[in-house]
Amino acid sequence: MAKFISNTTLYPQTQGKQSTAHALRARRRRQILIAYAFLAPSLIIFLVFRHLPAAGSLIMGFFDWTGISTPDFIGLTNYNNLLHDQVFWRALGNTVEYTAIVVPSEVVLALGLAVLLNQKLPGLKIFRMAYFIPVVTATAIVAIVWRWLYQPAGLANEILQIFHIPAINWLADGRFALPSVAIMAIWQHTGFNMLIFLAGLQSIPAEMEETARINGAGRWNTFRYVTLPLLRPVIVLAVILTTISSFQVFDSAYVMTGGGPFYATTTLVFYAYQQAFEQYSMGYASAIAFFLFLIILAISLLQRRVLRGDEDVY
Repeated sequence: MAKFISNTTLYPQTQGKQSTAHALRARRRRQILIAYAFLAPSLIIFLVFRHLPAAGSLIMGFFDWTGISTPDFIGLTNYNNLLHDQVFWRALGNTVEYTAIVVPSEVVLALGLAVLLNQKLPGLKIFRMAYFIPVVTATAIVAIVWRWLYQPAGLANEILQIFHIPAINWLADGRFALPSVAIMAIWQHTGFNMLIFLAGLQSIPAEMEETARINGAGRWNTFRYVTLPLLRPVIVLAVILTTISSFQVFDSAYVMTGGGPFYATTTLVFYAYQQAFEQYSMGYASAIAFFLFLIILAISLLQRRVLRGDEDVY
């Protein structure tokens, strides 16, 4: 008669554990489905307005298309033309030079401001807000103001006259146009990196710095041998984000100089804009955009490789 006894009677605990595990898996699936249901609108919008245009741009690089006519497949012709386009290489050089000016300047200034504003002093919230206001201000508005400052009779030359320095035609002289645009960008975006560094500084345990000072380390040595090493992941992140943003510069050059004089401030994004909406060469503009995508992808992969050794910090 024992062989007719059910498995439930023989193994009640096993059956109970299996039913509990099944219920947990079902609950987990429901939670995942609910999460995707809430995320679906944002994911669809992100896919439609971000990834599909990017894929379309990649495909369009193999066509000759004015935006109105029927696309004509030309293979790698657009990419081959890039190799022989002097303006493209000038734009790439301008972008690299702009990045070389902006990135170290922003990072150093932002780190210095973050160290100063991390002190317990009165009115710090006002200063933090004041440094961050340019970040949330539209770049077009900031560029218009700085274009006025750079006028021959503007504030920049008025300051030079105080020191008996001849006036400079900041935006019309090819030697100064790109650095002038870069200075404006540094002023506007330093506050963003400042907040990143502030968050990093405030995440460092105060006991570590206090221990270093108790052991006889001065402020500079404490900052150099304790604070900076702990800030390394934050510094790398700020450098990568600033570099990617610098390679995508467009609006400041468009408003302040229009890419001139003589292509002195023409960047990759600005040149792609010109090809697409002034020359109506959508395929060629897509090839430029894809080349820029490869550069940013390489920078992102470099960031991942550099930060891989700092995962334990997080």
